[in-house]
Amino acid sequence: MSRVVAILLVLSGIAAVSPLAAQRRELTVLFGGTLTGASGDNLATTRARGGFAAGVSLRLPRSSQFSLETQALFVQRRLFGQRPATTAPPLAAGPLADAASLSYLEVPIMLRFQRGYSMVRPVRPYLTVGPYAGVRLGCSREITESTGNRIKTDCTVAPGTFTPGSETFLPAVYQEVDVGLLAGLGVELRTLSFGVRFERSFRNLVESAGGVHTSPFDGARLWTAMFSIEYLVRVI
Repeated sequence: MSRVVAILLVLSGIAAVSPLAAQRRELTVLFGGTLTGASGDNLATTRARGGFAAGVSLRLPRSSQFSLETQALFVQRRLFGQRPATTAPPLAAGPLADAASLSYLEVPIMLRFQRGYSMVRPVRPYLTVGPYAGVRLGCSREITESTGNRIKTDCTVAPGTFTPGSETFLPAVYQEVDVGLLAGLGVELRTLSFGVRFERSFRNLVESAGGVHTSPFDGARLWTAMFSIEYLVRVI
C-alpha cells in the first residue's frame, strides 16, 4: 500500500511543478474487454475468463508529448480456480473449485507519453503507466464441492461456518478494496484510441484463515489484461 501512496505523491508533485499550464482537457469515453486470472500457492488449476470495462477518462496534457490521465471505470473480472487434491476434510481443505465474477469501480492515475501532434502523421503511439485503486461493487460465485456438486453463492461473510450444500466450509473473505500497478500501450488516431494494458494487484484476492482454506484463491493475486477503444468526446 505504501508503494501506491508514494507513486501518487510523485504524480501529484509532477502536476504541481510542471511549468506548462494544463489548459487543454480531453474528456473521453472508454469501452473494452477484460481477461482476468490469478496466481497463488493454493491454485492447482486456474482459468482466465472474459469480462468487460466501461467508463470515462480525463486527460490533462502538460505538453504535446506528456499528459496526466485519470479514469473512472466499471470493471468486471471473472476467473476460475481449483485447489490440489487432498485427503483433508472439506472444512480444512475448502471447496474444490471457485468461479468468481467480481465488479469494481476502478480509478487509475496514469502518466501518458505519446508522440507530438502532427497534421502529417495523425497516428500517435502512446504508453501509460501508474497505480490504480478499485472498490468492489458486486460479487457472485459458483463453488464446487469435492463431490462435484455446484452451488451458487456470493461474498457475504458471516460469523461461523458456511454450509451451502452437503459440505461445511469457513466463509471466504474476498477483498473489498484492490490496489495495484498498470502499464499499457496503444495508438491514437484523431478522436479514436485503441489500447491494451496489463494490471497486477498488490493485495490478496482472498485472505487466508490461518491453516484452514476457504477458497482456492486464498492468498492469490489478480492480474487483468484489458483491451479498449476510447473516443474523444470533447476538449474542455
